[in-house]
Amino acid sequence: MKKITVLLFACCLVAACKKEKRALIIENSFVFGSYHSLCMDDCATLFKIQDQQLYPDNTNSYINPLVFSATPMANDRYLLAKPLQDSFPSYLITHTDTTYGCPDCHDQGLIYIEQTINGVHRKWTIDAEVSAIPVEIRAYIEQVKAVILQL
Repeated sequence: MKKITVLLFACCLVAACKKEKRALIIENSFVFGSYHSLCMDDCATLFKIQDQQLYPDNTNSYINPLVFSATPMANDRYLLAKPLQDSFPSYLITHTDTTYGCPDCHDQGLIYIEQTINGVHRKWTIDAEVSAIPVEIRAYIEQVKAVILQL
């Protein structure tokens, strides 16, 4: 009888132990902004697009970890920024460089871009002076700078 009780107890334990399936959450996001090292107040102006929302930064630097507001900006602001994500230049993806020009070397500032797609994370620092960067990304960087000013 003891054996049967122990066997039933073991079966109950095995039946009760179900593997919990957890959904793998992969964050997709797009971060862009500018940074100036020799400034007096807020040195970084960064924005994050995630889940069709635009979030402003809560930080003074582009050094990780970046901190963003938990409250998204108005939808019209998101609509201003969304084309930057949609028209992201393939040049940056196909080239292994992560730094272009000499970002903020002589207090001209830099453009910071960070992209996470399906868990693949990449980031770039780009000279704010477009004459110092490849011609293939100049128009895009000018577009980034214009959007930052509008936000």
